Amino acid sequence: MQRNERLCAGDAFYDLYSICVGCIEDNIDSGSPREYFEPNLGQYVDYCAQFTSLTKWAAMGATSATSATLQTQGTTAASAEEADGGGKNDASITNRTVEQKETSAAVSTTKSIPQTTTEVAQPENSASSSNPPKKDSSGSSKTWIAGAVVPSVLLLAVAVAFAIWWRRRRTRTAKAPKGSSTDGVAVTSRFDKPELDSQGIPRPRSKEEAIASTSIAVHDTAVVPVPAEMPESGLNRAELQGEVKGGTGQNHGSGVYYELPANGATNSVDWLIVDSNETPGGLASTDTTPEGFLFDVGGHVIFSHYKYFDDVINEALPKSDDWYEHQRISYVRYQGLWVPYPFQNNIAVLPKEEQARCLGDLIEAAIQARARSPSDKPANFDEWNIRNVGERLNEIFMRPYNFKVWAIPTTKMNSTWVGERVAAPNVKLVTTNAILGKAAGGWGPNATFRFPARGGTGGIWTAVADTLDQSKTRFGDHGAVTKVDADAKTVYLKDGTTVKYGSLISTMAVDQLAETIGDVELQKSLEPLYYSSTNVIGVGIRGKRPDRIGDKCWLYFPEDNAPFYRATIFSNYSPYNQPSADVKLATKQFANGDKPVSSEPAPGPYWSIMLEVSESSYKPVNQVTLLEESIQGLINTDLLKPEDEIVSTYIRRFDHGYPTPTLERDAALSEALPYLYDKDILSRGRFGAWKYEVGNQDHSFMQGVEAVDNIISGGLELTLSNPDFVNSRKNTERRLAGIKGARK
Repeated sequence: MQRNERLCAGDAFYDLYSICVGCIEDNIDSGSPREYFEPNLGQYVDYCAQFTSLTKWAAMGATSATSATLQTQGTTAASAEEADGGGKNDASITNRTVEQKETSAAVSTTKSIPQTTTEVAQPENSASSSNPPKKDSSGSSKTWIAGAVVPSVLLLAVAVAFAIWWRRRRTRTAKAPKGSSTDGVAVTSRFDKPELDSQGIPRPRSKEEAIASTSIAVHDTAVVPVPAEMPESGLNRAELQGEVKGGTGQNHGSGVYYELPANGATNSVDWLIVDSNETPGGLASTDTTPEGFLFDVGGHVIFSHYKYFDDVINEALPKSDDWYEHQRISYVRYQGLWVPYPFQNNIAVLPKEEQARCLGDLIEAAIQARARSPSDKPANFDEWNIRNVGERLNEIFMRPYNFKVWAIPTTKMNSTWVGERVAAPNVKLVTTNAILGKAAGGWGPNATFRFPARGGTGGIWTAVADTLDQSKTRFGDHGAVTKVDADAKTVYLKDGTTVKYGSLISTMAVDQLAETIGDVELQKSLEPLYYSSTNVIGVGIRGKRPDRIGDKCWLYFPEDNAPFYRATIFSNYSPYNQPSADVKLATKQFANGDKPVSSEPAPGPYWSIMLEVSESSYKPVNQVTLLEESIQGLINTDLLKPEDEIVSTYIRRFDHGYPTPTLERDAALSEALPYLYDKDILSRGRFGAWKYEVGNQDHSFMQGVEAVDNIISGGLELTLSNPDFVNSRKNTERRLAGIKGARK
């Protein structure tokens, strides 16, 4: 087969190549007995990269972080302080993409989210596009700043992806033909805006296109990674391309430059991560009490839908002793019983009378479902529950538990978000198990999971952030975004720095982004959006972990004898989540509230519990008495005994905890996201896009990857536009293979 430029026309060769490789990987993953070989076409993939747009040939990495990303239009300069890199990881990660967590601007006492930045120049004559950045009339370089509110992982992903892309291009641009640039700006994309779905997100035209769009060059020589990142929690982060101008007027390191090949032209791109939090992670971060107990900002475990995400965190934490693998052991506390999770699949544990009532309603629901027209959709989440589990199970578990989680009645929630999040019971299996008295096996995407050995969940993102060029990150107050001028395409930072941009990726909560922009109409359109706040309570206990607790992971509480909806035995995740037994600590109180006779410190061992309590206007919380009520709830549910010694307590409130999928959510997003998109602002992340169904760490991370991909090359954003698609399969097409690191 002779190499010929005609093979590359229209990306047809690469499309077929990606589909072929994706098919092989799917067959291998499905356990096919046949032996498959990857087609030896890497040389042609590499050859076609010289003639093909960046859309099909760019591989990008991402971190989930919440932030705002800007493309700077002009040269500005400002100091970029090094980020707090606690928990550094020395693993060399070159040419790789990282995931960051979303971060948000500092608007409350809660953590903000990191921001991501990316830049790309567009052809002067390209059609107006909201995805790829538009060419500025001045012809100056452009930078993106990602403003963060919820996750800081997104930001890290963007930065790492850019670093990877740059390194890869340096080794290849010598071979690629170069042409003249226009006004010093490279023509980096020949794509018009792709077709959008109802929420302003590029939608694939077919399943085949969806799969192909996730395929990055699988042959090592053809990988041209593009960095992107998004976290699950909130900090205030931004990636700036170009030079930043600050109050001192001094020029500092312009950071890593990336060559953007397009139509024979190249252009350098600078980036800077801005995050209003002192450390990366946002809502996926970890706090440590003065006594040495670690508590995550809510219940986080790693169960991924993307091999690319796995590759990124594996490079950040590559050693076998960096992780602990766990089998989920989860129960629901109901009427003094521990019912295996999911509750609706394990009614065999309930008393016989209750089993009969639940089974009767479940069978009735199944009969009605068979006669129901496919076009007859449930009006709300409560109706979805009744249709799927029956009235009795909804009454005793689904309705009360979900109110404790969401802090809003289930009748006010839509059902489009459910997907893999809620187990629909198998009537035959439930009936069989009830007769035989058997418990159902593990269900769900997190039936098995892993957890970092040290540093909690936040340790993942500090390790990811540590792979970046530290001179290109701004954490803390000097990374906080105070204002975004969408018309002038300018971002203002708390330390006086101003940045011009061409395109912006914001992982700030979209309602806070609207306030930061000062757009009254946008704020009005977002009024229907609803969220709940999360209170995290941690309790450190002296003594050996009781046998009644055992190796349980997390537990659910639908009843009103405890304020929390979930308890996590956090000490079971890692022995480093609590002090070692030889550390001496004083008893602060007994579980029943009594004070100890002596204040002398004593040795361990120790164990810990982390609790989550939701809060909203429908479900107010008394902050003054919450800790006391939570400890009493631990006694009521038999997790603690009155005489247990408490040596450490932790409590923290996060204003934006859960983006609620209300009945009005999709309509509000369908108006707001396209409006921002037309202003070259992509609002992404857990709260940036406000989609809980794709709001976990891996989703937030990949939202960052896909957002940058979209801007740079018109790539499709599958995670946002097709949650059910990405959640129902192993997304193995995009890999980090062959990329060794991103740090210089």
